[in-house]
Amino acid sequence: MTMPRVVRSRGRYYGFICNGEFELSAIYAIVALEHPAVVWIVIAAGVVAGLIALAMRHTLLLHTFEVFRYGPYF
Repeated sequence: MTMPRVVRSRGRYYGFICNGEFELSAIYAIVALEHPAVVWIVIAAGVVAGLIALAMRHTLLLHTFEVFRYGPYF
């Protein structure tokens, strides 16, 4: 097992290389620490996407029940 080495660029830590693989979670953690607004933007995007998915699911279910009730042509 090789020891992970830190990847640095312009004095900032950008992640770890271990067994030849670049660890992206370290980048996300450092971006979140340096720019806290990014965390809120990601959370807000997830909430909006969830609400859109719920709305689409709701209308799809309503349409399905209408098809069962009135037939496919209404």
